Amino acid sequence: MTSKTYKELAELYPFQNADWDHWKAALYKSPVGLWRVTGHRPGQGGYEGIMTISRDGDFYKAEYDLNDMGQKGESITGNSKSVIYTGYEWRGSGILNGTETREVYALSEDGNHMTGRWHDAIYYDIGGEFQAVRLDGADAQVLIKSSDYIRQGETKEISLHGTGLTGKVSADKGLGLSIVHQNSNSVTLQITAGRNIAPGSYRVTVGQAETAIVVYDKIDRVKIMPEWTIARLGGGNTPPVSAQFEATAYMKGKDGDIKIGIMPALWLVAPFNADAEQMKDVDFAGRIDQSGRFMPAAAGPNPDRKYSTNNAGNLTIIGRVKDLIIINGKNHWPQDIEWAVEQLDDLRAGDIAAVSIPGEQDQETPAILVQCRTRDEAERAAIENRIKETVHALIGISPVVALISPRSLPRTSSGKLSRVKARQQYLAGELRA
Repeated sequence: MTSKTYKELAELYPFQNADWDHWKAALYKSPVGLWRVTGHRPGQGGYEGIMTISRDGDFYKAEYDLNDMGQKGESITGNSKSVIYTGYEWRGSGILNGTETREVYALSEDGNHMTGRWHDAIYYDIGGEFQAVRLDGADAQVLIKSSDYIRQGETKEISLHGTGLTGKVSADKGLGLSIVHQNSNSVTLQITAGRNIAPGSYRVTVGQAETAIVVYDKIDRVKIMPEWTIARLGGGNTPPVSAQFEATAYMKGKDGDIKIGIMPALWLVAPFNADAEQMKDVDFAGRIDQSGRFMPAAAGPNPDRKYSTNNAGNLTIIGRVKDLIIINGKNHWPQDIEWAVEQLDDLRAGDIAAVSIPGEQDQETPAILVQCRTRDEAERAAIENRIKETVHALIGISPVVALISPRSLPRTSSGKLSRVKARQQYLAGELRA
């Protein structure tokens, strides 16, 4: 057996082969220059911007000027210093927004593309996917979008980021669009999906660049990724290893499920099995925040647990898409609830936001946020009661009603209601009566 093994290994992994000879003979292109960068940070969203690479002795220096496309909308700036091994393996250390980072990238054979991942220097589970295209001579292309989808009857601002984004902007029939902003690297569009448009994928073109927007009518399935993972307890000099989850929505199509895209979700944890329920793992193993990041508890032993065992546990992660309000197992669209409330006297369209908030025993509860102009207590009480009666008739449950100050509901740059921000501000106590 031993005499055969080394021969098989030599055949599978020879010291010399044609690929290695080709690699040694290749003339590698210097990465110095301007690069168009895009990427995705799980739980936070996309980012885009420019990377400038220069030579620094035996190293390469990268300067980053990036923009967060997620809810924070912040600038991401910093720099790094790297070594390139064997002509293509980029290994770097740097700082982004004051945080030490590590970079593991790979250059393409032609030297015009770079892919990989960067992460926090201490918490390697926190980081972002990375791709870069050399700007000089780049094709017209869309590399990333602020959103991959739009709902029937919705008007939404979507930004396309890439290279060579000049020329005429057009879309397949059924999508209405207008240009908010356009330059060679980015185009911001206000897109409207007609109420009678068929669900499916629709092409949007910018000059020679092409991408697709998914129009959906309802969400048929939500897939949580990763489907299985491990978060490691931390303590002392050992940092914890968190786990990041994202919710991807799908709808049914003629030839199988159609991916809609990653959506914000309401995140919960539950016992994985009967043993986990008996050991109360939900109370001890860790917590999940509303970005989908699970942070494990400190290492044990824990005298508050049964048998004084440590804080390890088996949990099920539940993600409920925020675009839906799920009450007693039934799906309700916020827009439908808002429309019903808007029919009441003295209430205006655009003054109402329907969101879901955590209720008792991790059940969702509808909250109706209403911009109210009257200060009369009797009138405010009457408005509240009418809203509760209307929503109860629609979904069979009395909502939480919050009468807030006029012009306090958050909106996007194009003036559209942002339910995600409204929910965050309400839970944070930032929306005042």
